[in-house]
Amino acid sequence: MIEKESMVIGMKTMYLRASLVVVFVILGVFFLSNLHKGIERFEPDQVRVSVKKGTFEELRSRYPEISVLDETTGLIGLPYGENQSYVAKFQKDNSIGGVTMIPVKPHFSFKLYRHAVTTNLQEMLDGKFGELVYVERPGRAYSINHLLPDMLLRSLSYFAPALTGGMVLGILFALMATRFHALAGIFDKLHVLIMSLPDVFLVVALQTVAILLSKAAGHNVILIMQYVNQIPFLIPFLSIMILPFMITYGTLRNGFEREWEQGYVKTAYSKGLTKRMVVLRHLFRNTLDDLLSVIPRIVSISVASLVIVEIMTGIFGLGGYAINPYILSVTSLPTTCILLAGFVLLTHGAVALLRNKLIISTKEGS
Repeated sequence: MIEKESMVIGMKTMYLRASLVVVFVILGVFFLSNLHKGIERFEPDQVRVSVKKGTFEELRSRYPEISVLDETTGLIGLPYGENQSYVAKFQKDNSIGGVTMIPVKPHFSFKLYRHAVTTNLQEMLDGKFGELVYVERPGRAYSINHLLPDMLLRSLSYFAPALTGGMVLGILFALMATRFHALAGIFDKLHVLIMSLPDVFLVVALQTVAILLSKAAGHNVILIMQYVNQIPFLIPFLSIMILPFMITYGTLRNGFEREWEQGYVKTAYSKGLTKRMVVLRHLFRNTLDDLLSVIPRIVSISVASLVIVEIMTGIFGLGGYAINPYILSVTSLPTTCILLAGFVLLTHGAVALLRNKLIISTKEGS
């Protein structure tokens, strides 16, 4: 009875800690993704306008929330932190000849940051997850709400198979290296080489190969950039897959080498089991904890690779849309950052549950 109560308390404590971690991570991502909004480069509550038709008094009557500070210089007072939105409004007003923001020495303003965070939080609570402004239509902002499902599916279309395929290949290559010593040396050297290369180099190398193939063939063989609705698959897939493949392989190789020296291996051999049976029945089961422990790291690295490859291939997905050359400005960065962080946290939680359920019942002693 006491043991059962202790287990219940332990589980409640674990869930409480996990919940606190999730809350703090999400809040941290939210605050950090809004950090750039606290940099003040222009007066946050003033602009200069020139009236083309009518008077400043008529202008103030159409926008009762503004104040005319100086008619001679066209200085207009605005609600705090709304300078950009009012510039967009004034540019559409035919009675206004021109509008300019007033530059200041760039500095970080806690007041502006607090205003931006508060505004963003209220918008998210109202179901508004940010807007995009395209280069060819600078005067109009588009809600990202209806774009998010397509962006998510687009990113998952190569992220999910690349992550899964990389880990499966890593397991298979680790098993082959343990089974066949002739392959182990080749695989290990390849592992060291690829792990020493940065993600950007791998993406550029794949794009270069694709360009050379296209030139040799005389037509487009592998798509290297998004073009309208044509989305590259092979380059994002390979770029994301490589690191999960290598990390899984390295983790299991080290685990197999460690377990190979344990006493239960000799016992298994003495019972007449073959090397293949020992690897599959004993070594792989005893290195399962190593694999589960490294999965959260693999997922985190894969998400970083997703962002890099989407930026470099111009894909309008969760990772690369914010730096897409066709987009002028973005206010939805907190939303996509939270989505990506949420996926990583979900993986951590799933792995923790698997370790709790599987490892105790599968781990062998030496």
